[in-house]
Amino acid sequence: VHWHRGSDRGSRRRTLQLFSDWNSCLWGYCCPCYLFGRTAQRAGIIGSTWTGCLMYFVLGAVIPNLIAISIVLHFSESLGGYDDCVRNHRSPPDGSQSADGSAALGALHGGGDPSCDSILVHALALLYRNLLLFDLLLFATFGALCGYYRQKIYAVLGGAGSSWKNVLVHCLPCTHFCAMCQEARAVDTANQPYRGLQV
Repeated sequence: VHWHRGSDRGSRRRTLQLFSDWNSCLWGYCCPCYLFGRTAQRAGIIGSTWTGCLMYFVLGAVIPNLIAISIVLHFSESLGGYDDCVRNHRSPPDGSQSADGSAALGALHGGGDPSCDSILVHALALLYRNLLLFDLLLFATFGALCGYYRQKIYAVLGGAGSSWKNVLVHCLPCTHFCAMCQEARAVDTANQPYRGLQV
């Protein structure tokens, strides 16, 4: 991802010079909600830095944590059925026990009935499915929100970027924070001609 601004020579000098601005890098990776709000405020998109900060924080921390807690609670409820199954099979139904105690040991771990294992497998499958859906929804939401504001920054700086590229660069966790730092640098040096994003 390259931000091209100013003359071609200046653009080449700025290519991938993300870490030359340590202030934006530190804010972007340590407190991205503040950098998001500050960039949007300096671009004139929102009226207050803290409004953007709160928006990012609610979307990126509060709501995801609530959803994650609900997923864990649902998984815990599913494990409750597994625990009940294990308890029911701790002792053989006829009260007998093998000489070496292997039957009781197997029953202790739910091995006395395959239904216990199926309950556990089903609970884990639901957990991983819900976590996957949660991650995809989170990435898509962040991509839509931050991509929307990235597009508005283009408009403010006189560029005409690609909407789908703006969304994509924020959907990917490996490029989201880099994109935020680039946007901050673009707004901070908005006195120079802006040519948009080249991928």
